[in-house]
Amino acid sequence: PSPVYARWQGLKARYIGHDGGVEKFRPIFAAGKLYEAAVKDAGLSDDNVVGQQVRKLAKQHKIAEVSTSFKFTIADPKAAIAEFRHGSMDDAACLVQTMDQVEHDLPHMQAEANAWATGDIDTLASLRRDRRDDACTAAFDGSDLARQQGLQDVRGKVAQSWLKAATDALAKNQRTFALLPMGELLSPKGYLARLKAQGYTVATPNDLDDDPAPASSTAPSPAGNTSDSAAR
Repeated sequence: PSPVYARWQGLKARYIGHDGGVEKFRPIFAAGKLYEAAVKDAGLSDDNVVGQQVRKLAKQHKIAEVSTSFKFTIADPKAAIAEFRHGSMDDAACLVQTMDQVEHDLPHMQAEANAWATGDIDTLASLRRDRRDDACTAAFDGSDLARQQGLQDVRGKVAQSWLKAATDALAKNQRTFALLPMGELLSPKGYLARLKAQGYTVATPNDLDDDPAPASSTAPSPAGNTSDSAAR
């Protein structure tokens, strides 16, 4: 729509510059390009530096890593790509939500990143915001490609895959370590909240600071420990 395109032109000029190729992108891909450029301009990064270090340490200590990926197979990838490029998808809302965040939420994101860097969980919880990719995920879920390939609710299927791997590991191991984005740790609908709903005991670092007793002396209900990855 014309008003959306006018906003896009202004933000593109500011953050992306003279890149004619991006004009040919679908809105969902243009949104990703804009977000990446704006985040970089604000001095932020989505690089998973914590994950890299954790995997390096795990390898050094010969600790096995369990994949929590949700995997699916597309029989004809070439046809699927063509369908994704030209098929029906209501992804203008994805671009609008991304532009809203770029225009209004960058200072908030900087405050969130600083709170993450200093381990300020209370501030992180108070700064929780809507995910940028909500509208983008909804656009993909409603696309012709997703319907044809049975890929609706990919986020839900990813969550099921992670939770199964986590519960299996907690049942098998004396200790289990998992790495998650802060949003999943703090969200009332996140992975930890789902584990808690299943009967697991979930304690925050603040809870542990208040209780000097070691974890092994607590009630015998299953308990899982998670750590955060880069703020998003």
